[in-house]
Order: sequence, then C-alpha cells, then structure tokens
Amino acid sequence: HPKKGDLIFYPNPPEDGEPEKIIKIVKEWRRSQGLPLFKDSE
Repeated sequence: HPKKGDLIFYPNPPEDGEPEKIIKIVKEWRRSQGLPLFKDSE
C-alpha cells in the first residue's frame, strides 16, 4: 500500500466494528453493486 499505514478501519459508531455488523455492511454493499454474496448466503 502506498501510504504504508492507516489501513485499520475505525468504525463510527463502534458497534459497526462487530463481526456480524461488518458482514451485514459488506452484504448490503455487494447487493447495491449487483455483486454475488458469499457462498452460504441468501
């Protein structure tokens, strides 16, 4: 990475950093982009 740092995600609000919430956010974004979800997802 060109910056060699600051690659860690600091969610706001902190609850968005929970694993289940991260998966939910990723799924919502992938749906909005018309991309496939994970293999075991609906």
